[in-house]
Amino acid sequence: MRYGSLSMHRGLFKFVLLATALLPAGCNVVGVVAYKVAGPPKVPAKYVPPKEPMVVLVERYNAPSASVTDCETLAIEIFRELSKREVGQQIDPVTILNLRDKDPAAFKKMTISQIGAAVTAKQVIYVNLLSSSMESAGDGALFRGMITGRVKVIDVATGATAWPQDAADGYPIAGEVKPNLTNSGTTPEAARVALIRQMAFSTSRLFYKWTPEDEIPDD
Repeated sequence: MRYGSLSMHRGLFKFVLLATALLPAGCNVVGVVAYKVAGPPKVPAKYVPPKEPMVVLVERYNAPSASVTDCETLAIEIFRELSKREVGQQIDPVTILNLRDKDPAAFKKMTISQIGAAVTAKQVIYVNLLSSSMESAGDGALFRGMITGRVKVIDVATGATAWPQDAADGYPIAGEVKPNLTNSGTTPEAARVALIRQMAFSTSRLFYKWTPEDEIPDD
């Protein structure tokens, strides 16, 4: 009985040594299995807005009369993406368009926080478009495009920037459409919509967790 107990303890000791020696490799194996089962780890949000009324405002600050349609479309696409993921409490940006159309002259004089307050928002995702371009790639059936801008979140009550606090002009954002992402025979308008949706996707995911495998939705 004593001999049997000693043999059992020796066997257990050898097992512990072996398991300890293989532990790093075992961790790697477990990590690989976890990756295969759960997928890649989520990328954290740059900023998580509070669950309060929020509206998206997009403009070209240096050229307010240029590309108005692009600004409106981008605001609506960002609104759609954030609404699906329940970021903040989204207010339809159409309310801003209605406010502008009601009195364009007065609207031009309003600050970002004043616009937000007028549509009952407590926070504004403000996007300033800096540049955009779209050109034919080769035979005219494929297109490449690039759009850039900066985004920040404004607290309506104070008018202060809630995020990012270390960049007065806002966080840099961009969207890109490459020839291999557009179908042969794509119209210039369809390519531009694809570019704006890419910009909306890259902008909205600053405010929620996402994975590198996420793709732009088809609808």
